[in-house]
Amino acid sequence: MQRSAIMIGRLRATAWFRCESFPGSAAVTVACPRTAMCGGNGDPRRCASPGNAAVTEYKRVILLVLVMAVVVTAVTAVAIGILYDTAFERERLHPISTAQEQTALIAAVAQFDRTYHSDFPGGPQAATIGQIVAAHEARPSLGGTTEITLGRLQRQQIVFLMRHRHAESGPPPPVRIDSGLAEPMRRALAGESGTMVGIDYHGERVLAAHEPVPILGLGVVAKVDLAEIRAPFMRAGLLVAALSALFIALGTILFVRLTNPMIAALSAREQKLALILASTGEGIFGMDTDGRCTFANKSALRMLGYRDEQALLSRDMHELMHHSEVDGTPRSREHCAVHQALHDNKSVFKDDETLWRADGSSFFAEYRAYPMRKGGTVVGAVVAFVDITQRKERDQQLVQAQKMEVLGQLTGGIAHDFNNLLTIILGNLRLLRDDGAEADEKARRECMEDAISAAEDGADLTRRLLAFSRKKTLMAEWSDVNEFIRESRGFLQRVLGEDINLELLLSEGSLPIRTDRQQLHSAILNLAINASDAMPTGGVLSIETGRIDFADRWPRADIYPPDVAPGSYVAIKVTDSGTGMPEEVMRRAVEPFFTTKKPGQGSGLGLSMVYEFANQSGGALGLRSALRQGTEVSLFLPEAKQPAVPGSPELPDRQEQTGKIGATVLVAEDETRLRRYACRSLAALGYNVLESGNAAEARRWLEDPRHIDVLFSDIVMPGDMNGTALARWAVRHRPDLKVLLTTGYSEEVRREREIEAAGFPVIEKPYSKDQLGAAINGLFAAAQK
Repeated sequence: MQRSAIMIGRLRATAWFRCESFPGSAAVTVACPRTAMCGGNGDPRRCASPGNAAVTEYKRVILLVLVMAVVVTAVTAVAIGILYDTAFERERLHPISTAQEQTALIAAVAQFDRTYHSDFPGGPQAATIGQIVAAHEARPSLGGTTEITLGRLQRQQIVFLMRHRHAESGPPPPVRIDSGLAEPMRRALAGESGTMVGIDYHGERVLAAHEPVPILGLGVVAKVDLAEIRAPFMRAGLLVAALSALFIALGTILFVRLTNPMIAALSAREQKLALILASTGEGIFGMDTDGRCTFANKSALRMLGYRDEQALLSRDMHELMHHSEVDGTPRSREHCAVHQALHDNKSVFKDDETLWRADGSSFFAEYRAYPMRKGGTVVGAVVAFVDITQRKERDQQLVQAQKMEVLGQLTGGIAHDFNNLLTIILGNLRLLRDDGAEADEKARRECMEDAISAAEDGADLTRRLLAFSRKKTLMAEWSDVNEFIRESRGFLQRVLGEDINLELLLSEGSLPIRTDRQQLHSAILNLAINASDAMPTGGVLSIETGRIDFADRWPRADIYPPDVAPGSYVAIKVTDSGTGMPEEVMRRAVEPFFTTKKPGQGSGLGLSMVYEFANQSGGALGLRSALRQGTEVSLFLPEAKQPAVPGSPELPDRQEQTGKIGATVLVAEDETRLRRYACRSLAALGYNVLESGNAAEARRWLEDPRHIDVLFSDIVMPGDMNGTALARWAVRHRPDLKVLLTTGYSEEVRREREIEAAGFPVIEKPYSKDQLGAAINGLFAAAQK
């Protein structure tokens, strides 16, 4: 994930890069990290290969050239159009003046001939026409570039008498009046005067001025071909276009040469980022502010189970891959870490999250989400993730291996302690069996006391181990810590010895807690023993109590566990002046079986048991130490909200028991020796005893008509029916039957409330004869109320 974090940083740094090298030039923009894959514009619908990045940039240059060419062409066309309109107006005046001058000249000559040449062969009209034609043939440049034609109407045809400027080829052939040709001449012969753009006798469009000559019945047309007007402008346009093309080409070459290194560098960078995206093992995808996918690399597609990128683009990623917890519970968008990155503008890291594939299956992932910013505004997010399913499986295998190692250490440690205890128990019992008759009363009592003491130590070790494994239910009761410490002072001083001074620094007033007094006693005893071992030459051990409030969080980093809820706690601080611990030892001090003592001198469970007791009580353990500066261990327990009631209820003396002497008790216990012990104890208490080794035998006794007062059954028994089921069956068949259950496995005690709710009290193994008698007595006392 560190590599992906570096890469994501690069992606974000270039996500909104904009290069503007020359004023007025095209901008080269990278709109998102997928630029190299999407044609450089960040459009997820236009996915291209990384090799097309440079081609894309050159396409932009070509587009720029085309735009410039279009602009130049348009400007040139507009300019030429304006010039053409100006020239057209100027050319229109020339045919008008020419036609009017020629018409006036012809009319004047005709008037003159009519007066002075009336005797001309053919008449004065022929004289006039002959003179006009001869004059134009003699002066071909008369009229400039304008062509002058003279015509008349003859038998529904327009007959041209003269064509100036093309005189060498003679007059044009006649044109029918209804042919659509020679439109200007037709209007002149119709007596109209003016200008027009129309079709001439040879079918070309012309700009013409037409005038009638009424005195002769002729028409005069002065015209210019439109092609002749356009020709110079067309030549000018071609010249301008050629020069523009030349300048554009030179400018493009210069622009490309200047920008080519920049484009090449950008293309190389894009290809590098695209290659990283395609090659990395981390899944990487981007989203817009609406949470919709903008790009995804190959690893993301593979891990999420999609064939191609198109299946993800523009889709809501939360609904696709982050919609539910591992158990199927819907995960709201507001609690989505990626949503926080988008809307809280902060990077988010999750080391164990559930993501969902396209086929509906899920996997464990570690991911980071980074907001993508442009100008200080969040425009999207980039997410990098890895599949940690195999890593979690390896971690579980490692934990299992460590459990097996711990189990081996636990077995060895327990075997060592129990062998010592069993040696004491078995040795003394065998002495009583073999030599008891010859030994005096004092020796026999010592043997029995030692055996009983060793057995009680074994029971205490079992309780400590169950508490350590959290399978021992704490028997919580109200206690005053200060009073408890005072009562324990004498015992602790004997444990510490005479060379260690015990100081009590107790706060004023009471410090009420609700906890298991026996486990609290064991915890303080373990701390005292550890302190004693740390002061081999003597020293001072102080026990200080007080009240402390943690408002929001633990104020120290040496608290185990660090996530206990804030509140008011009672602190028991045990400080010694011993050798202390170096930092590397202190870090492992609460680990089970970790010890710095020599083999056989410690199991390494003492401090870890204290930690487990504190944790199971809803508190914590504080630890401070330094080499040659002593050790301070603080036990934090939740303060009780009600006044403490010191001590626990004592069992009533046998004299106070009001049990029904002579009552019949049915004992159901599969362990023969336990059943025999229970039967002997009950018989010694004055009860009649029936025994059964399993539930089936007990049912046969209960189906017998004889009277039975109490069923005393183990909870865990072989067969189809355990002790609880047997008790329920029994009270249905004998409503007046009293039931007492027992167990040596404290996991069953976790269901104690459920059992008691059914009316079945429980006594925990090992139990003494007096404890058993008190429990039976309690059944009868309850029945009398």
